[in-house]
Amino acid sequence: GHVLLDGRPWSELTVAGRRARRREVTAVYQDPLSSFDPRWTGRRILTDALEATWPGPGPLAGPRARRAWRAEVQGRADHWARLVGLAPEHLAKHPLRLSGGQRQRLAIARALAPEPRAVVLDEAVSALDVSVQAQVLDLLIELQQTLGTTYLFISHDLGVIHHMSDEILVMKDGEAVEH
Repeated sequence: GHVLLDGRPWSELTVAGRRARRREVTAVYQDPLSSFDPRWTGRRILTDALEATWPGPGPLAGPRARRAWRAEVQGRADHWARLVGLAPEHLAKHPLRLSGGQRQRLAIARALAPEPRAVVLDEAVSALDVSVQAQVLDLLIELQQTLGTTYLFISHDLGVIHHMSDEILVMKDGEAVEH
């Protein structure tokens, strides 16, 4: 198959072209723990996502400009944490010290922090218990309504798909069989 972004095949973009557009599509995975650096706190995970996509003051900037930029990044990290329902004390913890629902909320914040146009959610709630799953799904719907972000939601759970989807594509053996 082909991946199209704005009607153009992703594979035809140069490496520099892909790098420039990478922040437009982010992902949330089934097991966020495996996508986090276990040595980093929640705050560092969020600030890393922000620093990678939000230009800093540049190499010639003075210490005051760099401190102001870092403070802005920290403020944005706090904003995204609050938006997904994480308290400041959660950002001080390492991923292993967070519950499954808190980890998934951190993964959602990390995916949304670069303000992408689309987020791929690959079995994003399947590892959560039913009550936490419902909370995270409701959060995703609320965030989508607020931010206008497109979700590509991948799941085997028809109940989850029904709860989340405007359009459904059913695949079997790598082929689309129903739309």
